[in-house]
Amino acid sequence: SKIDPITQDYNTAVTAPEDPTKTGYTFKGWDKAIPKKIPAEDVTIKAKWTINQYTITFDTDGGTKIDPITQDYNTAVTAPKSPTKTGYTFKGWDKAIPEKIPAEDVTIKATWTLNTYQITFERNGGTGNMGRQTVFHGVKAKLRENRFTRGSHVFAGWNTKANGSGAAYADGASITLTKPITLYAQWAEISSQVDAAVHPDVQVQGLDELAA
Repeated sequence: SKIDPITQDYNTAVTAPEDPTKTGYTFKGWDKAIPKKIPAEDVTIKAKWTINQYTITFDTDGGTKIDPITQDYNTAVTAPKSPTKTGYTFKGWDKAIPEKIPAEDVTIKATWTLNTYQITFERNGGTGNMGRQTVFHGVKAKLRENRFTRGSHVFAGWNTKANGSGAAYADGASITLTKPITLYAQWAEISSQVDAAVHPDVQVQGLDELAA
């Protein structure tokens, strides 16, 4: 900051000015003492400065840790790698990372988008169509009800393996995903009316003919 020169008669009292300020620096003093009285010559007194350090802090909001950047004012900043967070996609920072260290401490926060996953339904020998179901990462969702049919069979639920050796889910069951999944329809054959009695809530086309 500017300080006006002091011009006075020789040997008159000098009132020292307020300390100057400089963005990004701390005033360290003058290179020589300010005289208490005007000397018998012109004098130039120069300010001395210490450069300040400031910190950029990264709040990753639950993502991988990023160490803060502490550097001298106005020095170049190397932007860190983007953080990661399970179940989320990094959307960016809430403010731009400065190219050079500003004259203040700054906190920059990560923003995230919750991932979605698709459930693919396979008829596994049945007929009909079912679109994919989209669910959010880690959020409980209800499975779409089965729309497949298969002749003289009743629907017996879903499984992550076509042969039924994987994880099983009932029709309309709740599911929580951390990745995409394919569910295969499981079928139970009805060979007689006795078998149908085991599944009284299931409508099977042509059951009368099969029983006959």
